[in-house]
Amino acid sequence: MAGKKTCHFYQMGRCTKGDKCGFAHVKDPDFKQSERRPPCHAVARGRPCPRGETCTYSHDAAEVAQKDCDRSSQGNGPLESVEATAIRDLLRRWRFKIPRDARERQQKPTVNLAEFLREALELVDAGAETMQEVINALASDGGRFRLDQMLRDCDFEGLGAGALERLWRSQLLPLLQIFSHESVLASRVVEMKYGTLLNELYGLNGTLAVPVFQAVLKSLTAGEKIVVEEFEASLIVLSGVLVMNGSASVNPEFQDVCETFVGLAEGLALTGTASSHLVKIRIRLGLGREIPKVGDNREKLKGPLTLCANFSVARKGPGVLYDDGKSRHDNDHADIREIQILPTMAEIQSDEPEYLPLQDPESWHLQGVAGVIDRHFRLVREDTVGQLRDVANAELERMKNPTGLRQRAKGMRTYTYHNIRLAHAHFDEHKGLQFVLSFDQPEEAGRATSERQRKTWWEDSKRLNPEALVCLLTSDDSAVFFVVASPAFSPARLAEGDTQQPLHDNFNLWRGRTTAYVIVHLADGDDDGTRLLPRLVAGRSDTQRSLIEFPGVVLPAFEPTLKALKVMEESLDLPFANLLCPGATDEVEVRPPAYARREGFRLNVRKLLGDDSTLYLGQDGQFDAEAALQNSTLDQAQQRAAIQALTHQVALIQGPPGTGKSYVGVKLIQVLLDNKTAGRLGPIVCVCFTNHALDQLLEHLVDAGVSQIVRIGSRSKSERLAEVNLRNVAQRYEQTKYEKGQKYWAMRGIKEQATTIKSLLDMLLKVDSDASVKAYLLREHPPVYAQLFHEVDQEGFQRVEHGRGTDALRDWLRGGPRHHPTRARPVRTLQATSQDVHAMSREGRRNLYNSWVEEHAETLRGELAIHISGCKRDKEQLDEVRGDLDSRVLSEASIIGVTTTGLARNLNNLRKLQSKVLIVEEAGEVLEAHLLTAMLPSVEHAILIGDHQQLRPRVQNYDLSSEKPGNEIGLDISLFERLVRPRGGESGHHVLPYSSLETQRRMHPDISQLIRPALYPNLKDAPTVMGYPEVVGMQERLFWLDHRVMEDGKDGSAQSTSRTNTYEVRMVTALVGHLVKQGVYRAEEIAVLTPYLGQLRRLRSAFNGVVEIVLNERDTDDLVREGDGEEDDAELEIAGARRSSVAKGTLSQALRLATVDNFQGEEAEVVIISLVRSNERGDCGFLKTSNRVNVLLSRAQHGMYIIGNSSTSKRVPMWHAVIEQLQNSGRLGDALALRCPRHPETPLLVKQPADFVRLAPEAGCYVIDKTKEFGVDVIEAKTYHEVDLDQTPCIFLQCGHFFTVETLDGHMRMGDHYELDETGGPKALKGNMEPFSYREMKVCFYCRGSLRAIARYGRIVRRALLDESTKKFIAWSNRAYVPLAERLKTEHDILIDTSDRIELSRGNIVLDQTRGHQATTIHQLNASKGRYQKLARLRKDIRNFLQLVGKEEQPFQRVRDMVETARRGNTSNADIPEFRFDQTILQTRGELLATALFIRCDLIAIADLIGAWGKQPPSPSKPRLTVNFAGNRIDSQVLVEKAEKSMIPLQQVEGHIFWAYFAALEVGVMYDPEGNQQHVIRSLDELRRIAHTHVDMAQELCSQYAGQTANVAHEVSEVRRMLNESTTDSEMRMVVAAMATEFSGTGHWYRCENGHPFTIGECGMPMETARCPQCNSRIGGLSHQAVEGVWHAGDIERRFGGMRI
Repeated sequence: MAGKKTCHFYQMGRCTKGDKCGFAHVKDPDFKQSERRPPCHAVARGRPCPRGETCTYSHDAAEVAQKDCDRSSQGNGPLESVEATAIRDLLRRWRFKIPRDARERQQKPTVNLAEFLREALELVDAGAETMQEVINALASDGGRFRLDQMLRDCDFEGLGAGALERLWRSQLLPLLQIFSHESVLASRVVEMKYGTLLNELYGLNGTLAVPVFQAVLKSLTAGEKIVVEEFEASLIVLSGVLVMNGSASVNPEFQDVCETFVGLAEGLALTGTASSHLVKIRIRLGLGREIPKVGDNREKLKGPLTLCANFSVARKGPGVLYDDGKSRHDNDHADIREIQILPTMAEIQSDEPEYLPLQDPESWHLQGVAGVIDRHFRLVREDTVGQLRDVANAELERMKNPTGLRQRAKGMRTYTYHNIRLAHAHFDEHKGLQFVLSFDQPEEAGRATSERQRKTWWEDSKRLNPEALVCLLTSDDSAVFFVVASPAFSPARLAEGDTQQPLHDNFNLWRGRTTAYVIVHLADGDDDGTRLLPRLVAGRSDTQRSLIEFPGVVLPAFEPTLKALKVMEESLDLPFANLLCPGATDEVEVRPPAYARREGFRLNVRKLLGDDSTLYLGQDGQFDAEAALQNSTLDQAQQRAAIQALTHQVALIQGPPGTGKSYVGVKLIQVLLDNKTAGRLGPIVCVCFTNHALDQLLEHLVDAGVSQIVRIGSRSKSERLAEVNLRNVAQRYEQTKYEKGQKYWAMRGIKEQATTIKSLLDMLLKVDSDASVKAYLLREHPPVYAQLFHEVDQEGFQRVEHGRGTDALRDWLRGGPRHHPTRARPVRTLQATSQDVHAMSREGRRNLYNSWVEEHAETLRGELAIHISGCKRDKEQLDEVRGDLDSRVLSEASIIGVTTTGLARNLNNLRKLQSKVLIVEEAGEVLEAHLLTAMLPSVEHAILIGDHQQLRPRVQNYDLSSEKPGNEIGLDISLFERLVRPRGGESGHHVLPYSSLETQRRMHPDISQLIRPALYPNLKDAPTVMGYPEVVGMQERLFWLDHRVMEDGKDGSAQSTSRTNTYEVRMVTALVGHLVKQGVYRAEEIAVLTPYLGQLRRLRSAFNGVVEIVLNERDTDDLVREGDGEEDDAELEIAGARRSSVAKGTLSQALRLATVDNFQGEEAEVVIISLVRSNERGDCGFLKTSNRVNVLLSRAQHGMYIIGNSSTSKRVPMWHAVIEQLQNSGRLGDALALRCPRHPETPLLVKQPADFVRLAPEAGCYVIDKTKEFGVDVIEAKTYHEVDLDQTPCIFLQCGHFFTVETLDGHMRMGDHYELDETGGPKALKGNMEPFSYREMKVCFYCRGSLRAIARYGRIVRRALLDESTKKFIAWSNRAYVPLAERLKTEHDILIDTSDRIELSRGNIVLDQTRGHQATTIHQLNASKGRYQKLARLRKDIRNFLQLVGKEEQPFQRVRDMVETARRGNTSNADIPEFRFDQTILQTRGELLATALFIRCDLIAIADLIGAWGKQPPSPSKPRLTVNFAGNRIDSQVLVEKAEKSMIPLQQVEGHIFWAYFAALEVGVMYDPEGNQQHVIRSLDELRRIAHTHVDMAQELCSQYAGQTANVAHEVSEVRRMLNESTTDSEMRMVVAAMATEFSGTGHWYRCENGHPFTIGECGMPMETARCPQCNSRIGGLSHQAVEGVWHAGDIERRFGGMRI
């Protein structure tokens, strides 16, 4: 043993390897045994350890708990060093036992299979990484070889009882435990490998599975009783084998085995997971039995569905059951698994009503679980998709009959866009195929004069937001649903040097004035989009295309739920089916949860106690609860509810308002977590309907000390929960080695496929181009290609034609006779290779050409579909890796919080968990469909907490609601309500026992009394609510202000889905102001509620600018859906100010404003209610149901004030009872009584909004002495009682103070801005005000409160605001310019320092067209990849800055534009005056600075590229550079003119310099005396001459304004030098080298009078005269004397002196 390391386990006396151990078995004196053994993985996961007492790891509960704590703090980090070393060593030794090839199978044919399987199970238990290694190894050839040795080589039938028992314990049971291990079942990355193993276990026609499972059955039944854990492991594997092998369900021997298992399962307390597998076996057996007897409707239904015995002939069924085997349309099926979620075109056009199952189960076409799932799928789909279908149908009718009457689909708001065209198609690695659709700008956006204004309009309108659902309809009967794509920005891609401009930068909604672009992808994820492309590209010219947007409708809101219901219809694995599904009897027995029925389990309820004692609850829940829980913090009703919830597998808790439902829920969760290990409960799943409710629940758990919480979903507003979001937690976990490999290959495959797809897509979009057709003919039809493009005709003669190539194809199409002389020939005949294509008619040629295009397109589409499918598979593999990581995170959580929608989205991961407890809050508000999907297969205990007498689930379609009289559908009846109180007339629905909480701790008794008689007769008031204080400033804490002002609309009869009442808006605003002024209530302690969105919108506008307000998430979404941008009281935008102060956020920041439907679960100290409805018909609208009335009246704690017409509401029974109560107590009247704190006995009765200011100006009363002595005239120092209000009226300010008119007129300097009459009143404006005529904003003398709300001074105040905004604009523009200029200098320095590192690749470079096109060309050069990346980003930032500082974006101009827009759209007789102002106030300096910086940025990039090109030596590979900077020079000239007009010399000089620079660069690149034609040379000479003029003007300005232009003066001489030299360094070297053969001396360089260079050889002095080849001027000279105008070019000789001539 020399050299071996000592065995760690030997030191502890636990080594089981003996002589086979690879470590030394000698005592190590330095070894110190840890006081704590590593915890056993099986026990840590709540499973029984298969090794029992022989396990070398700790089974101690404390150590296991510490292990969990360590894992939670370290994430998925490495195991403890000793344990990790042991596991890695075990994995190496175990893998060594698996032969890798045939040679190794011969060398080591046998191993100890018992040890092999025991070690495999230990490795599977050790963690995800080793589990994946084991399953992959077992699925390999060598692994299956080992399994075959065990399964095929064993005679199971011949084994005796003792031998079978040993085989069972040593081999069969460990194998089944491996295959049924929860980590194996939960893993998606090993799913295929696991399927391979199950197939191997089944064998050929079940030859292996039958004897194996027969032996398993013998082993399970050999003892006195069946061990449930062993039976469940066997059952799960049996179910997997059955599902994986279709033929197993019709194998008689295997069926017998399965039926025996099903029989043995009766009476066993199986876990939820095992029970779901049992259901699968039953379903598969049923399907297998029916296959030989196909012949009834089961064949048509294509699934294990059971027909109802008594089918109602009065209602037509779905699909083939509709009309003698015919369906309504192509998407009408009896089996929901065949129904597409989004409507098809045939469905849109169908006039037949859809099949909608009623509440009565006897009318369903399916019974049991299948019927329940089928019903809710169809109803939820109709409630969501049905609206889309109806709207699309209406639009289709409009397109086909534009002059007919339009019938708008009721109940849904839409936007329609016209003239749709495909502008571009793109493939994104992450989002798939994307389409860029163009359409006409909406009229409102088209009126905007700038891109920024259009952007603001689109953003404010909230149209076509990311994830919005849209439908493309065409008049030729086509309908395609898309989803608006989200902008994608990937820093990683930029870091890798990806210079491709984002798609959203090139195509957006606001760039074009007449055309908008939207980027979409197909809503159907299974459609690759290749078949859609031709329809979008081609299409007849007369085809109309419309794009319909459904505001507020997003696919993820309903699609995951519908997909989940489809999956459930396939498996039918619904827990508690006997309780949740209709049955023959109403009463059923609700048993304790399955985990609680297990032998030896006792429920510890010590968390319900108020001390540290322990209390165990038996399965029957019987003990003296009153005595045992006397110290509990729960009241008696809460205690009863908690005990019942813990002892019933389906528990229902009704919680009336304020009774502590959430508190009971937290206590129940604490109890269950305390029993998590004993009951092997797994993570507890907590489900809420809204994100806000979920945040509240999880925060309560955090406050209660609960840890290991994971929240699924990204829409949380709670900062406290940010760290436990699933995405954030998963980032702290490390992927396994196998997962990293899978991820690498998947990402590599995606990138490779994407590159190919983009190439194919580009070819497909250009498939009808001549070049594409020519290439296709060369490849696929060489004879035709030879006839069209080669020289030989059919008779072998040579064709000689000029201009061949693609022009020949155009000529051929235009040639030939119009028609064939005899008849039109079919395309197949035309395609014959023997045909002479030149002998065809013009019609035949066009048909043949079209067939080539279609053939080529079909080939490309096929290739595209293959690669898109491959990319999708790789993406799915990537999702599987991510899903496995998420599953590991979730499996280690104690609490999983998720919304109903989030649960449906994450079902793949959640269904693989071993979660046995489900808790649902606000269950009465959740659709039954959502709760059905929440019932995970593993759930054994469901606790539903809610109140069926508060709000019901919301449905979009009123026809499906129970509120509609005579409705038999009742989609809005929740599962909670159905189980507690089935509707009258229904049969078969079970009634389950439920507990009700009875003590409310929210409302003062005066308020709770309103709901007690009608709804909660047993409701009690807690002592704490008795001592609530009175509402400060009010005589009564509860009052109904009764009025008779009609709702908006003629006599309140206007047909609208959203009502308003202006009187109530004003009264609510005044009352809130009065309460806030008391100084006692903060804004967030007051809530304003209303039943209508229209009133909510009006209230929001009224409060805007007065107090900060906040809307909850659901109200905000509803406003978007109903058209949030259409407000009656829209205010002008100034300097980019927000249109509204409304924001999403937590309900603790500002005044809370909400609709009643979105305020359930909330409360406030004071609640003000606007009922809105006031009409002669007595129609109170939404508030006719007791559920809404209940919620409305139960939100207030201290006080509640109702403003409404009692005569409109009293016809509703509950309202009638409330009105009677208030009348009897004197709390209903036509005047609201205010109270002054200093004069409580003085009556202050308000009926109108103005009464608040008149009677309570300072939140007190008008009679107080202090008010009489209030100083109101600061000029004459008079008090309020000293002035005659008839002669000297006062103005009351919003802050509550008041002053005489003369005082405020002087304070506001009225005389400076108005012509005043003899009384001091304004009679006319003084004309345009001077810019910045205001030094400060005027405020109240006493409190510095705002004076903005005073109409008398509105013009002055708004002008002051504009001045202030302009000053801020100037300061901001200067601050923003400096960092941009510094960044440009930095980037320029970097380009100069790295100028020797750029190499240009082959190909031509063309810099012309617009500056933007030039920038894109430079940015996308392959050889310069990454060089101009940062400069391109800077250019984008400068461009954005330039847009922001433009004249049209400045405060004065924006206000003028809005006024002009209002004037143009004014249809009333009232004249809107023109908004005029001094134009000199518009700031041009910022725009000029930005323009100059923008041009300079382009100049730097262009000069750098040209410099690199010039340095590249001449060679065949040198790219050809072509430039045309005419557009650049125009922009430079515009800069000059604007700067001259603004009298800013610095930018004038820069404009001249830029003009000359661009001219010099163009001349330098394009000047070629040998290659250029004479007219080109002359134009370049003229360009140089004009450039010299600009340089001269710049020089003159520099001399005149030396101080202002000092920074750019040096550039003038530099650009002049460039113009003189005109050619680049490399061209000059070429000229010199070319002359070497002509001159043998040194020679000298000269310039003609126009600056063109020439040389004189030999001695270098002129000896003859000649003409300049560039400008024809005289050059040379006689007798060493140069002609006039020629000068020595010393600068050239200095630069090229090293070259000999």
